[in-house]
Amino acid sequence: MQKYITDCCFAGLKVSVHHNYDNLTKFLSDYLTSCPTDIEIDITTDDINHEKEKSDGIYPDYYLEFLAFLRKFCSRAADYGIVLFHSSAVVCDEKAYLFTAPSGTGKSTHADLWCKLLGEKVKILNGDKPFLRFTEDIPYAYGSPFDGKEHLSYNGRAEIAGICFLYQSRDNNIERVSPLEAFKWVYPQTLKPEETAQCKKAVETIIRLINKVPLYSLGCNISTEAARLSYETMTGAKI
Repeated sequence: MQKYITDCCFAGLKVSVHHNYDNLTKFLSDYLTSCPTDIEIDITTDDINHEKEKSDGIYPDYYLEFLAFLRKFCSRAADYGIVLFHSSAVVCDEKAYLFTAPSGTGKSTHADLWCKLLGEKVKILNGDKPFLRFTEDIPYAYGSPFDGKEHLSYNGRAEIAGICFLYQSRDNNIERVSPLEAFKWVYPQTLKPEETAQCKKAVETIIRLINKVPLYSLGCNISTEAARLSYETMTGAKI
């Protein structure tokens, strides 16, 4: 099979991808680069078959190549302090606020409520899987093409000013939580490499992150008041 080569950049890490289907180039179109690359990744048929086994073979091979690329990139990126965090990242006043929860809890809905409440003041950096990376001890959230079924994202970055863990509740309430308490929520929401050494580095980045940024727990319903509460608490601003 003919191999394609696509050069792209995520979270400041430039990668040359050798792949089997041109669908991947289209998928990465917002992240293409012509700069010299830092790493190379080769997606093989064995990688695609590995993803096929994990998914019971229900997806086409070109989609499985997306997953294989993500898995291999996250493994290599861990060496550079980059992790993928399952969350909705919104940017307000040039700061990123991340909402995370198990799938189906409502993180995308809550991010959308911020947009409805604040209008053009807010942008969604990534609706599902932003990359996280430190630069000179400042944690940043980066856009990625792995942006969920709504495909809400853009190629940019913003300093992380807070992480909020959502759970469903009839009444809205928010509180600060400790890094120790937050770890049990953050850890399952990150894509960790299968290799032991790279997994350890990813965990080190996670621990560094939760010890650096303010952390919150939000019990919420689907209401504008829930968004108002989280916005005013996390930013210190009033609406």
